[in-house]
Amino acid sequence: MNGKHWTNDEVVDHLYGVGPEDGHERECAQCMARIVELRARREAVAGSAKVTADFLRNQQLAIAGRIEARRMELQAWWRMPVWVAVMAALALVLSAPRPAREATVAGGLNRAADAEMYLEIYQSISSEEPRALAPMHGLFEEQ
Repeated sequence: MNGKHWTNDEVVDHLYGVGPEDGHERECAQCMARIVELRARREAVAGSAKVTADFLRNQQLAIAGRIEARRMELQAWWRMPVWVAVMAALALVLSAPRPAREATVAGGLNRAADAEMYLEIYQSISSEEPRALAPMHGLFEEQ
């Protein structure tokens, strides 16, 4: 005997044929008693439950019922917040401050300046000559 008892994992592994093969269970009465006890429990549990087709069908129906109940619960939860969010967005849009009429009229006074600015922008981007050639014009100006 190596002086150290098997851990619970080692006992269970031995029960299923993958545990240590050091012969400790033959020398240690305490570990052998644990093996015998666990073997008896395993046989009692395995022998008590008879799995029939009816048992499996009932189990499948119970699981499907729980899944469907959860799905319905989630659908009910999802519907309510959507309507709340839609109503809140609608209230926000309707209560948002509108620009004053005077501001739009005052903005219209600068239409001539705006038109001139837009014309300059249009002319600068619609020119067929690349901007990189603009400095070249200075070389050929008459003095």
